[in-house]
Amino acid sequence: MNWPPTGFRARPNIVNLVESLDGRAQVIKVTIPESGVPEGLAPGSAVKPLGMIASPWANSFGDQVNSGLSYRAEGLEVAK
Repeated sequence: MNWPPTGFRARPNIVNLVESLDGRAQVIKVTIPESGVPEGLAPGSAVKPLGMIASPWANSFGDQVNSGLSYRAEGLEVAK
């Protein structure tokens, strides 16, 4: 089977980005289309997300509620 099927967008990649602010760091997962990842990008490279959007989400199961943010971006640019 060919991926992506005709009429569908490019296959998404989920990348882990480390964000650092005021001496604290956190890892965020960002969904990016395959076409938005620069050629030769190596782990640990400094990047700038392009067109990044954060979307809130929530799920409830019985008495338990889970919530958070999901992130997506149009692509990555190698930081200079």
